[in-house]
Amino acid sequence: MKNKINLLFPILLIILIVFSCKKTNKPNPSCGCSSDSSSHYATYNNFGGFEYQAWLNYNTDNGLNAWFIGVRVPNSSYGAILKVCNPNLKAIRLLTDTSSRKNPIPIKFAGSLKKLCPNEDQTFGYTLLPETLCAYITIDSLIKN
Repeated sequence: MKNKINLLFPILLIILIVFSCKKTNKPNPSCGCSSDSSSHYATYNNFGGFEYQAWLNYNTDNGLNAWFIGVRVPNSSYGAILKVCNPNLKAIRLLTDTSSRKNPIPIKFAGSLKKLCPNEDQTFGYTLLPETLCAYITIDSLIKN
């Protein structure tokens, strides 16, 4: 019996060490595209409580090479610059596969806005008014306006 215990103890110790060393912490940032949380949800007719006008455009300035949505709230100085987290969404590809990347495409969209991380440039390289929000967006649906 003592021999069995002496044999099982090292095996159990090795199993315990292996499972305790296994990383179980999944990174869950509270900002950026990989964030599970959203700061706001925009719909086709409501962006932060306002009706809006929006354009989808591809920006190559400063090496960005990414899709952005520009938002303007009519009759105000409020707006937003949103970097698209899911550029391979079929609705985006349907618009962009047939349109030039040089011309903004008027759109209506719905999706979750996500905060920028503290160490990120707060303007994506744009010159902005103080009333301009910069954020990431995961688009749920999109139509040409």
